[in-house]
Amino acid sequence: MTNTELNRKICKKLGIERHEVVWKDCKTFNVKYCSCGYKYGFKDEEHSNPDFAANAKDLIEVLMKREDWREFKREIGLSPHSPKCLFIDFNYILNPRLLCERFLEWEGK
Repeated sequence: MTNTELNRKICKKLGIERHEVVWKDCKTFNVKYCSCGYKYGFKDEEHSNPDFAANAKDLIEVLMKREDWREFKREIGLSPHSPKCLFIDFNYILNPRLLCERFLEWEGK
């Protein structure tokens, strides 16, 4: 699974809107539309999307806002009673894809 596919699945599970180019008109010039309905101009940058597979911190920040954060903390081996102090397995920092895959696995239960 590519990082883009992984990020798509996580955004869907978390209810985060992803921005994707969905249509191009090549008759006279390219016109790009975003999945949110935005029509890109000639020099417009494409909307950015969260890249959870590249940075574990971004995923953790979103997950900490959820009501089931304590259950997920327990699932990945963190103490559920320490809200301010966060000790995480170093492997999740070195390879954020592991944390993403673990979240999807846990969310699918």
